[in-house]
Amino acid sequence: MKFPEGGILCLMLGLAGCVAPAAPPGPAATPVVVAAPAAVPQPVPPPPPAPPSADELLGLSGEAVVLKLGVPAFRHAEPPAEVWRYRGADCLFYVFLVDEGDIGESRVSHVDARSATGEASDRGACYSALLKRLENQSGAGVLSR
Repeated sequence: MKFPEGGILCLMLGLAGCVAPAAPPGPAATPVVVAAPAAVPQPVPPPPPAPPSADELLGLSGEAVVLKLGVPAFRHAEPPAEVWRYRGADCLFYVFLVDEGDIGESRVSHVDARSATGEASDRGACYSALLKRLENQSGAGVLSR
């Protein structure tokens, strides 16, 4: 069977009209980016408490010092002043009280620490050691003399 030349062309055009046109290109698919969950901030632990300062005794009455440190191992009075000595494991802690006259009660005016041989020692470390030792005695209330 032979088709006329123009017939093939018409047949092809006719068949081409039956094919659906190609869909226009859509927007390019964008990748979905999933963000990592935000890091939950960890609570900041509170700073450790500051070690006690020997200066917290300044201005206290003798009675308040006894409540805090116990009875001193040694007392020396030279009015209007008095010196109290506490013995620590590695140091001697001195509390100087002065009678201010107007209130009729001696108050702590100075504190000091010395080694057993009399050299200057760290007041804060000596005071902390005395408090810790008193705490460890759990209610014994009196430091060694």
